[in-house]
Amino acid sequence: MPLSHDAEAKVEILEPPGQLLLVFQGDTRATWAWGLYETAADKTRLVTRLRVGTAGMRSRLVLDAFEIIMMRKCLLGIKRRAESLS
Repeated sequence: MPLSHDAEAKVEILEPPGQLLLVFQGDTRATWAWGLYETAADKTRLVTRLRVGTAGMRSRLVLDAFEIIMMRKCLLGIKRRAESLS
């Protein structure tokens, strides 16, 4: 699955409608999991987890800061689109 011009991932697990696990190909050791979990009869929680193997604490801190900003924007966009459907 191409994600950008220089990144692609293999779909390792796909269990519609609730689970997706992507494994990044190439030099970076990483997985990205998405899950939908019913919390009540009419509510669902979306959980995502990105795990990356890095070589040092400094790399990890930079990656964590980037991931927080990127994932917040991504999840807010998904929330906005999902709520516009109701």
